[in-house]
Amino acid sequence: MKAKFQCALCEFSRGWETIKRATKDEKLRIKAVIELFRFLADEFSDEAVPAWIGSKKHRLIREITGNPDPYIEVKAKDNERALKLLPLVRTAVNSKPEGYERFREACKVAVIGNAADPDILGHEYDVSSVISLLSHEDFAIDHTKNAYYLVQGKKVMIIADNAGEIAFDIILVEQLKKMGCKVVVAVKAKPILNDATIEDAFAVGMNEVADKLITTGSDVIGLFLNAVSEEFLAELELCDVIIAKGMGCYESITEQEIEKPVLILFKAKCDPVAEDVGVRRGDNVALLIS
Repeated sequence: MKAKFQCALCEFSRGWETIKRATKDEKLRIKAVIELFRFLADEFSDEAVPAWIGSKKHRLIREITGNPDPYIEVKAKDNERALKLLPLVRTAVNSKPEGYERFREACKVAVIGNAADPDILGHEYDVSSVISLLSHEDFAIDHTKNAYYLVQGKKVMIIADNAGEIAFDIILVEQLKKMGCKVVVAVKAKPILNDATIEDAFAVGMNEVADKLITTGSDVIGLFLNAVSEEFLAELELCDVIIAKGMGCYESITEQEIEKPVLILFKAKCDPVAEDVGVRRGDNVALLIS
């Protein structure tokens, strides 16, 4: 997905919020926001991909402020809250008939968990609301049935998105393994925004559930094959199906040729993404690209 007019405001707003989190030094904040203006003036265009611009922007903020992980406290709190809810969520999913219905519910949990994303302009979230949302929300685009038959007994790579959310991804991993799948989970190699890293994966116990836990070798938002490690690419080559989480994956994957079927699971948290995929803001999406 290419950047839209509205993306400019969000890119600045999210950058500004990150600077505010990264340092309390007023002079450093001013310096960082000036550089943010310059960066967006140089990089923002209707040919840019929001996830790529966002990745470079947050690296710039990290470099100027000297703070390697401005969202570390947010991530820890979201992981803790999600873990407390995990038994209730698991019970809700396991109450569905075994097979497709249970897989679909696990996908829905993974998408509702994707709401955990701070500092998106006009978007509010609360990890603790996942239980109520599970009973009240559904998919606006639902390709889970095709995905269900596609993944049976296959090797699946899940590209994780946010901390907190990754705890709910455990439910999806459990269901996939019951379907005879081998599951590799990939997280970011370094902190960026509130995206899950190895530390977050271990904090919620993903390492005990996934058959293999790896990193993308990068901190880039979404999935850009030109920015990941050789080790990640080698593991990707061995997988049959990709399940990619979050709007960043939607923005990036739709701009590349990926020679694997990809199920993208995300909540459309902003108008540009919602309009691009053809849903309303706040809708849940399970989009299969094959």
